[in-house]
Amino acid sequence: MFIVAIPTLHRALFGGPLNFLGSAIVKVGAAAIPVSTLVLAGGLHAAAVEVPSAGAHTAQRRLALTVVVARLLVLPLLCAPVTWALCRAGVVPNDPVLRLIMFIEPAMPPSQTAVSIFQLFAPKHVAALSRLYVPAYLAAVLTVSGAVLGGVLVVGG
Repeated sequence: MFIVAIPTLHRALFGGPLNFLGSAIVKVGAAAIPVSTLVLAGGLHAAAVEVPSAGAHTAQRRLALTVVVARLLVLPLLCAPVTWALCRAGVVPNDPVLRLIMFIEPAMPPSQTAVSIFQLFAPKHVAALSRLYVPAYLAAVLTVSGAVLGGVLVVGG
Protein backbone atom coordinates (compact mmCIF):
# COMPACT_ATOMS: atom_id res chain seq x y z
CA MET A 1 0.00 0.00 0.00
CA PHE A 2 2.89 2.32 0.82
CA ILE A 3 4.43 1.67 -2.59
CA VAL A 4 1.21 2.48 -4.43
CA ALA A 5 0.80 5.71 -2.46
CA ILE A 6 4.06 7.13 -3.81
CA PRO A 7 3.83 7.19 -7.63
CA THR A 8 7.56 7.78 -8.17
CA LEU A 9 8.48 4.77 -6.03
CA HIS A 10 5.83 2.67 -7.77
CA ARG A 11 7.18 3.55 -11.22
CA ALA A 12 10.77 2.85 -10.12
CA LEU A 13 9.90 -0.59 -8.68
CA PHE A 14 7.58 -1.74 -11.43
CA GLY A 15 9.02 -0.99 -14.84
CA GLY A 16 11.82 1.35 -13.79
CA PRO A 17 15.41 0.95 -12.63
CA LEU A 18 14.39 -1.04 -9.52
CA ASN A 19 12.25 -3.51 -11.46
CA PHE A 20 14.26 -6.46 -10.09
CA LEU A 21 13.25 -5.44 -6.55
CA GLY A 22 9.61 -4.98 -7.57
CA SER A 23 9.57 -8.47 -9.09
CA ALA A 24 11.00 -9.90 -5.87
CA ILE A 25 8.30 -8.13 -3.82
CA VAL A 26 5.57 -9.61 -6.04
CA LYS A 27 7.02 -13.13 -5.81
CA VAL A 28 7.40 -13.03 -2.02
CA GLY A 29 3.90 -11.60 -1.67
CA ALA A 30 2.45 -14.35 -3.86
CA ALA A 31 3.99 -16.99 -1.59
CA ALA A 32 2.72 -15.44 1.65
CA ILE A 33 -0.80 -16.92 1.58
CA PRO A 34 0.21 -20.51 0.72
CA VAL A 35 2.97 -20.44 3.35
CA SER A 36 0.65 -19.15 6.08
CA THR A 37 -1.91 -21.80 5.08
CA LEU A 38 0.76 -24.50 5.46
CA VAL A 39 1.70 -23.15 8.88
CA LEU A 40 -1.96 -23.21 9.90
CA ALA A 41 -2.30 -26.78 8.59
CA GLY A 42 0.77 -27.79 10.60
CA GLY A 43 -0.75 -26.24 13.70
CA LEU A 44 -4.02 -28.08 13.10
CA HIS A 45 -2.11 -31.34 12.69
CA ALA A 46 -0.32 -30.73 15.98
CA ALA A 47 -3.69 -29.94 17.56
CA ALA A 48 -5.12 -33.23 16.27
CA VAL A 49 -2.18 -35.22 17.62
CA GLU A 50 -2.14 -33.47 21.01
CA VAL A 51 -4.99 -34.64 23.25
CA PRO A 52 -5.89 -31.95 25.81
CA SER A 53 -7.14 -32.80 29.29
CA ALA A 54 -10.85 -32.43 30.04
CA GLY A 55 -10.32 -29.09 31.82
CA ALA A 56 -8.16 -27.73 29.03
CA HIS A 57 -10.73 -28.88 26.47
CA THR A 58 -13.49 -26.92 28.25
CA ALA A 59 -11.27 -23.85 28.49
CA GLN A 60 -10.47 -24.07 24.78
CA ARG A 61 -14.17 -24.27 23.94
CA ARG A 62 -14.88 -21.17 26.04
CA LEU A 63 -11.98 -19.32 24.44
CA ALA A 64 -13.14 -20.30 20.94
CA LEU A 65 -16.68 -19.15 21.74
CA THR A 66 -15.31 -15.87 23.11
CA VAL A 67 -13.25 -15.28 19.96
CA VAL A 68 -16.22 -16.05 17.71
CA VAL A 69 -18.60 -13.81 19.63
CA ALA A 70 -16.19 -10.89 20.04
CA ARG A 71 -14.59 -10.96 16.60
CA LEU A 72 -17.49 -12.09 14.44
CA LEU A 73 -20.56 -10.72 16.20
CA VAL A 74 -19.71 -7.81 18.49
CA LEU A 75 -17.17 -6.11 16.22
CA PRO A 76 -19.42 -6.08 13.12
CA LEU A 77 -22.37 -4.89 15.19
CA LEU A 78 -20.28 -2.01 16.53
CA CYS A 79 -18.69 -1.10 13.20
CA ALA A 80 -21.83 -1.22 11.02
CA PRO A 81 -23.56 1.81 12.58
CA VAL A 82 -20.29 3.78 12.55
CA THR A 83 -19.72 2.93 8.88
CA TRP A 84 -23.33 3.82 8.07
CA ALA A 85 -22.99 7.18 9.88
CA LEU A 86 -19.71 7.99 8.11
CA CYS A 87 -21.28 7.18 4.75
CA ARG A 88 -24.36 9.31 5.51
CA ALA A 89 -22.19 12.22 6.67
CA GLY A 90 -20.22 12.14 3.42
CA VAL A 91 -16.92 11.34 5.13
CA VAL A 92 -16.55 8.16 3.07
CA PRO A 93 -16.37 8.74 -0.71
CA ASN A 94 -19.45 7.76 -2.69
CA ASP A 95 -17.80 4.58 -3.99
CA PRO A 96 -20.12 1.57 -3.59
CA VAL A 97 -17.28 -0.96 -3.60
CA LEU A 98 -15.37 0.91 -0.86
CA ARG A 99 -18.50 1.24 1.23
CA LEU A 100 -19.36 -2.43 0.81
CA ILE A 101 -15.85 -3.46 1.85
CA MET A 102 -16.16 -1.25 4.93
CA PHE A 103 -19.27 -3.20 5.94
CA ILE A 104 -17.77 -6.63 5.20
CA GLU A 105 -14.26 -6.27 6.66
CA PRO A 106 -15.25 -6.26 10.38
CA ALA A 107 -17.14 -9.55 9.87
CA MET A 108 -14.11 -11.39 8.47
CA PRO A 109 -12.56 -14.18 10.57
CA PRO A 110 -9.28 -13.65 12.44
CA SER A 111 -6.10 -13.54 10.42
CA GLN A 112 -3.72 -16.46 9.97
CA THR A 113 -0.89 -13.99 10.50
CA ALA A 114 -1.02 -14.68 14.22
CA VAL A 115 -0.33 -18.37 13.58
CA SER A 116 2.73 -17.46 11.51
CA ILE A 117 4.02 -15.14 14.24
CA PHE A 118 3.43 -17.77 16.92
CA GLN A 119 5.27 -20.33 14.77
CA LEU A 120 8.35 -18.11 14.94
CA PHE A 121 8.25 -16.90 18.54
CA ALA A 122 6.08 -19.35 20.50
CA PRO A 123 5.82 -22.63 18.55
CA LYS A 124 4.36 -24.56 21.49
CA HIS A 125 1.19 -22.42 21.27
CA VAL A 126 0.53 -22.86 17.54
CA ALA A 127 -1.68 -25.92 18.03
CA ALA A 128 -3.94 -24.15 20.53
CA LEU A 129 -4.20 -21.05 18.34
CA SER A 130 -4.94 -23.14 15.26
CA ARG A 131 -7.77 -24.85 17.12
CA LEU A 132 -9.40 -21.44 17.61
CA TYR A 133 -9.59 -20.82 13.88
CA VAL A 134 -11.75 -23.83 13.02
CA PRO A 135 -14.90 -22.59 14.80
CA ALA A 136 -14.13 -19.00 13.80
CA TYR A 137 -13.97 -19.85 10.10
CA LEU A 138 -17.10 -22.00 10.33
CA ALA A 139 -19.01 -19.17 12.01
CA ALA A 140 -17.62 -16.68 9.48
CA VAL A 141 -19.73 -18.32 6.78
CA LEU A 142 -22.77 -16.82 8.49
CA THR A 143 -21.28 -13.52 9.62
CA VAL A 144 -19.68 -12.65 6.30
CA SER A 145 -22.87 -13.58 4.46
CA GLY A 146 -24.84 -11.36 6.82
CA ALA A 147 -22.37 -8.51 6.40
CA VAL A 148 -22.52 -8.77 2.60
CA LEU A 149 -26.32 -8.76 2.70
CA GLY A 150 -26.46 -5.84 5.13
CA GLY A 151 -23.81 -3.92 3.19
CA VAL A 152 -25.61 -4.42 -0.11
CA LEU A 153 -28.89 -3.27 1.43
CA VAL A 154 -27.30 -0.15 2.91
CA VAL A 155 -25.02 0.73 0.00
CA GLY A 156 -27.63 -0.07 -2.62
CA GLY A 157 -30.40 1.75 -0.78
